[in-house]
Amino acid sequence: MPTEIINLALFIIYVLCLAYAFQQMKKDILSRVVLNIAVNRAAMEEQLFARDLQDLVEISFKFEDQYPLTPVPHLSMTLANRSESQWIYLHWADSTLTNFEGQSQRIVRISPSLTVELCQAQLLSAIAPGQVIRETLTTEETLRHNEAGVLAVATPLFSAKVLHEAALKNQRSSLQLVLRVGELGDRNGRFCLISCEFIPSKVSWRRMMYWTAREKKKKKK
Repeated sequence: MPTEIINLALFIIYVLCLAYAFQQMKKDILSRVVLNIAVNRAAMEEQLFARDLQDLVEISFKFEDQYPLTPVPHLSMTLANRSESQWIYLHWADSTLTNFEGQSQRIVRISPSLTVELCQAQLLSAIAPGQVIRETLTTEETLRHNEAGVLAVATPLFSAKVLHEAALKNQRSSLQLVLRVGELGDRNGRFCLISCEFIPSKVSWRRMMYWTAREKKKKKK
C-alpha cells in the first residue's frame, strides 16, 4: 500500500479521534450547569433617575461572576448615601422580595444576634450623609428557631433547583426597597420605592470551559 494512502488514513483516524474526544468533553461540560446571576442595573439606575436619587443613592449587590449549580444562601447588599446633607432611611418592615414564582416575601436582615420574633417589626436603618451600610438579607421563610430559641437561617434563599428552573424559563426575582429621604429626624421626608431585579441565566458551554479551567487553577493554589 502506498505510503501516501497510509498517511492519509492515519490522519483521518487522528482527526476522528480528536472529534470524538472533543464531543465527549462537550457532553461532560454540558452536564454541569453553571449560572450567571446579574442585577438589572440599567432598570435600577433608571428608577433612581426618575425619582431624582441618582446623585444621592448607590445600591449594589455582591454576586460571584458565575455560580456552579449551588444554592444562593442570601443577598449581600451595599447602600451608600452620596448626599452631603440628606439622610436616607431604609424601611425594612415595608421592603419585600418577590421570588421567581412571583410570590412576595418579607425581607429579614441577618445578624449574629438575631433574636427578634418575626411578629415584631424591624427597625429602620438610618444612613447619614456620606455613609455606607452593608446588609445580609434573607426572607422570613428561610428562618427557623434553633435549639436555643434563636432565629437562624435554616434554608438557602434560592435553591439550586429554583435557580436552574428560573434560568431555563427566563424568570426573574426582585427586591423592593422602601426608602425615605429627608433631614435628620424628619418623619415627613420623601418616600421612594426602588425595585432591584435579579436575572439568572445559564452560561454557554464555551464560557463554561473557561470558568472550569479558572476554578481548577484556583484549587491548585
